[in-house]
Amino acid sequence: MQINKNLHVLHITADLGGHPFSFRLPVLVNEDQIMLVDSGLPGGWPLIKEELVADGLGEKELVGIILTHQDFDHIGGVAAILNDYPEALVIALDEEVSYLNGEQPFVKLTPERMQTLPAAFQDKFGRANDNVTKIVSDGDTMTFGRTWQFVATPGHTPGHMSLYDAQDKLLITGDALRIDGDKLTPPAPQNTPDYPTAIDSVAKLAELPIENVIAYHDGMLQGSEFNAEMLQMVRNYLAEGL
Repeated sequence: MQINKNLHVLHITADLGGHPFSFRLPVLVNEDQIMLVDSGLPGGWPLIKEELVADGLGEKELVGIILTHQDFDHIGGVAAILNDYPEALVIALDEEVSYLNGEQPFVKLTPERMQTLPAAFQDKFGRANDNVTKIVSDGDTMTFGRTWQFVATPGHTPGHMSLYDAQDKLLITGDALRIDGDKLTPPAPQNTPDYPTAIDSVAKLAELPIENVIAYHDGMLQGSEFNAEMLQMVRNYLAEGL
């Protein structure tokens, strides 16, 4: 789906352990070039390619993958994508690089779970590699069609980041926030090791003017009440620990 001339969002439904797994994959567009925000599941690159073609983006050059964080459902397609586009940048926040480069073990992906994933994924992320080729910091900006700001939103992982477009007041959340039906919700506690920090990140995002939200899990919303809703999430947590 085209959101504007510089942004498409692919709605991907894949198979994960015999169950449907749905997510929204943002695609940044700059004339004849594209960047993906995250890369889907291990083995899922062919499905993403099909959706790029269906959305009219199949002939554009893929020049970058922006990784919001280290979870395997976000980094799973990196190895396969780089096989097709070896010059593509892999962009991540400075606080996440040591995990993505294999210098520290993943926060949530256990060695046992790693062994169940495809060999290409294990080879890429199961040992030390210079996987990240461009490191960004909180508040950095990138001009690609329009200006995107990288926003550090730790908690779900230590170096989680979101992307913000001030022109359209648009937030790409990664997993810092979710969408459940037509409702914006906080990150899933069971998948968020440092939940207090994640709630601090929600409070940080609430300081940005936001009228459009794209969440990897799983949807898109427009409205004028997102800042109030995020502040209410923070108040709920402080009052109830939820």
